[in-house]
Amino acid sequence: MLPLRDNTNLSRSGAGPHGKNPRAFKGAENVPSVSTVFVPALANPKGDLDDPSILVPSPPKPRTRRAGSPNSQDTNETSHDNSSYKKHSDDSKDLLECEESLGTRQRLNMAQEPMEPLPPDEASCIQETAMDDPSESEDLSQVFGTDTLNYLIAREQAYQPDAYCLEKLQPHITWVMRAILMDWMMEVCAEFKLKRETFHYALNYVDRYLSKTKNVAKTQLQLIGVSALYLASKMEEIYPPRVTDFAKATDDGYSAEEICDMEKTLARALRWELVPPTLSMWASWYMSQWDQYIQNSPYAVSHPLLRLVCDPLVVFKLPNEKAYARFRELTQLMDAMTLDVLTLQYHPRALVASTMYLLLAFHFGQATKEEMATAFYQSSHFITACHPFNDLFGNFLIQCFGFQLTELLPTIQYVATFMALPFSYQLPNRESSVEGHFEDFLAQQTYHPQQMDFIRGKMR
Repeated sequence: MLPLRDNTNLSRSGAGPHGKNPRAFKGAENVPSVSTVFVPALANPKGDLDDPSILVPSPPKPRTRRAGSPNSQDTNETSHDNSSYKKHSDDSKDLLECEESLGTRQRLNMAQEPMEPLPPDEASCIQETAMDDPSESEDLSQVFGTDTLNYLIAREQAYQPDAYCLEKLQPHITWVMRAILMDWMMEVCAEFKLKRETFHYALNYVDRYLSKTKNVAKTQLQLIGVSALYLASKMEEIYPPRVTDFAKATDDGYSAEEICDMEKTLARALRWELVPPTLSMWASWYMSQWDQYIQNSPYAVSHPLLRLVCDPLVVFKLPNEKAYARFRELTQLMDAMTLDVLTLQYHPRALVASTMYLLLAFHFGQATKEEMATAFYQSSHFITACHPFNDLFGNFLIQCFGFQLTELLPTIQYVATFMALPFSYQLPNRESSVEGHFEDFLAQQTYHPQQMDFIRGKMR
């Protein structure tokens, strides 16, 4: 495929998924400049997540009784639409029990009130429902490995691209051009059966290069993308494709020599720092921890919420088609988010935690996708409400992420806008079953043909 020439003709006629070569770079017309793109103001998108005191996951501290707690006589009872909960001090496990039956799969109307400042008593509501007996809480930091987490978290800053690099350094490249490039790179990965990590490595290389190099010509953008894929495949794949294969993926728009030269330029510009902690890595890690938590944690196994739903075992990585469908939903949401340049303004682990929160809330029957996509962006009620799902996920969040649920509010509201994306459950390579090759299915990058149109509509 020919290099990008101008804003209105980004690809050779006939190239792209509807032309002769399904892997050729797809174009866009009427591309707006960066200055015309509306970027909503973000209410401290990273929250307090850069606070060193919360970076390393640790088990929740024992909570002491205080005045106004559910066991004191001057308790101010707070009621919600469908349920209220109270503590039973004579229960050895001190579990929450429901005063009003929610019914099977009944929603909790999580987004009925407009957004308002979070009062201190509501902001601490979820944490107030934590267990009093620390012996009931596992130390999941042993599962993660504190030294490994400390290292990965420390490396995040070194590998973080500039969220505003297009505005500050790239007058010739718009957010639409970047989105088209990332969508094409994802399609190439799916065509070559490359790993998810390979795509996310290449994504990081491109964004960091654009953050370090001024005035990149738009005719070089696809060359940067395909060279990043070639370099990333060397880092991650056991049998990486040949450079001639990547040249053909561009419809011979670039030669093998040009790709190799740009590969060297990328590596030097990135100072050979080529193994970033990626969004895909964090997602895979935390999905595994959720699966262990929901199956093995005494707090989760005996939680009242699991007695109120039809399918209490909501997991991501068990070798069955239902779990794989949830895995695909989460990865498709994150793939779509990578196309949006605004995603760079949010903390990677906060994005994973927020995506898991929304998907699990959906599968536990707390809200529909439509409610999340339309109402959550303008409401804080869903996260401050003291209902059982917030209690369960909040406990998991503290143990495994080291975050408080209320700290994720801006990120959850941003991710919620992607819940309108229609999910695709087509298996890679058109296989009919996932049980026999499950690890391969999880590792392989997939491609959603509707995600680019979704991003265009979302950013209008």
